[in-house]
Amino acid sequence: MSYRRAMVRGLGWLGAVQIVSAGVWQVAAIALATILGPNDFGFFGLAMIAIAVVAIPGDLGLTVEVVRREDFDSIVSTASRLRWLIALGLSGIALVMGATVATVFGVPSFLWIVAILSTIFPAAALAFGPRASLTRSLDFRPLAIADTSGRLAGPISSVAFALLGFGYWSLAFGFLVSTWISTLSIRLLHPVKAKGPYNRELARALVTSGKFVSTAALFGFLLATADNIAVGGAFGVAALGVYSLSYSLGVTVPRNASSLVDTVLFPAFSRMSKDIDRLRRGYLTTMRYVAYFIIPAAALILVLSPTFVEQVLGPRWIGAAPAMQILSLAGLAFAISVPASSTLLALGEARLVTKSNIHGTLVLLVGLVVAVLFRTFLLVSVAAVAAAFAYFWTMTRLAGRTTGASWTDVLRVIAKPTFASVSGALPTIGTLLLLPQSLIVLVVAAAVGVVGYAGVLEITSRGEFSTSIKEITALMGR
Repeated sequence: MSYRRAMVRGLGWLGAVQIVSAGVWQVAAIALATILGPNDFGFFGLAMIAIAVVAIPGDLGLTVEVVRREDFDSIVSTASRLRWLIALGLSGIALVMGATVATVFGVPSFLWIVAILSTIFPAAALAFGPRASLTRSLDFRPLAIADTSGRLAGPISSVAFALLGFGYWSLAFGFLVSTWISTLSIRLLHPVKAKGPYNRELARALVTSGKFVSTAALFGFLLATADNIAVGGAFGVAALGVYSLSYSLGVTVPRNASSLVDTVLFPAFSRMSKDIDRLRRGYLTTMRYVAYFIIPAAALILVLSPTFVEQVLGPRWIGAAPAMQILSLAGLAFAISVPASSTLLALGEARLVTKSNIHGTLVLLVGLVVAVLFRTFLLVSVAAVAAAFAYFWTMTRLAGRTTGASWTDVLRVIAKPTFASVSGALPTIGTLLLLPQSLIVLVVAAAVGVVGYAGVLEITSRGEFSTSIKEITALMGR
């Protein structure tokens, strides 16, 4: 099977189940926002920040190295044992941090929620071998099944616990259920036995090789979390709840879609790393496909957010609408950066990914300082958007330098879906302005925008859009 067909079939499997799980997650998130309040989301957000701080080292680049290298069978035993050592260390640090915060601020429940969330580290270690093996072999069907089982069970569990009155604990329990069901499912579907002794020299070599991935994770953490920390510290827990929900809908949704693409791209691009011309074509083609779906999604979030918040979430979330609109642009920038990131990692250029994260982080930190000094909540969202576009610009420039893809090539790829998205948004705005606000009108406006986008893109691309969809469908069916 060709790499292109393997990529498309992998995306087909992951995409099909992602649509289902994303739909369930989206409905659950909306339901949770109607049951719980900003303070519940804010407290859970603080606990997740603590876990994210501890998780900065990640797996020290082990996954990237194991997938890229040809000697998987001989290194998986050492890599798996090393992954367990990392997991145990991170869990211990999380418990210490949770206990410290709980004692200093007199909030005992913070320790217990952090303790529960810290079990994601051993879960990741348990799933390490099977995930690396399946990713390396481009066998995404078991991955899709395992991840979807968790993504379905987690949100449903959260809603059930919320209805029973568990408050912010319902968010933690749902997260835990999602993580462990995915882990146990993948172990059941594709068990990998780590045979052989632990080789210290090999472990040291793996960590050394992955040091740039770990460094990238540090700045990636700051890029993804510094704004939440700033909101919680400067504007309070309730504001953090509003911002985290806005970020979840405006940025996390497109980022999840892009992470799905990255799951397939990195191992496939790794196989093409010695053929730069082929890699460049794959990079630009994938960016086109991502742009076809991510740009109109960002346009719909930008246009529909005020009506959505008013009609669905209710008045206590009214501050989320403008933040969500602004953050939709950040979600777009992060999502269309994924093909470039996958390309650089496949070429072993993790240091360039780190450079992109650094640029984005510096822009974010400057923006956050301005937002805190002026005590303006929405400036945090503006800072996040500026950081996302700095990240996109740097990542795309570096990917172009290594593959020979020019900015003209990139602009040619994104120009048509951008024009079609703007054109499709106009009748959506008209629908919202002409008709009385209601949930039905919201759905109709979204449908009008999708139809308008598809029609304009089909015309401006001279049939390329429908041809690409048919080609993808044909490859998936083979």
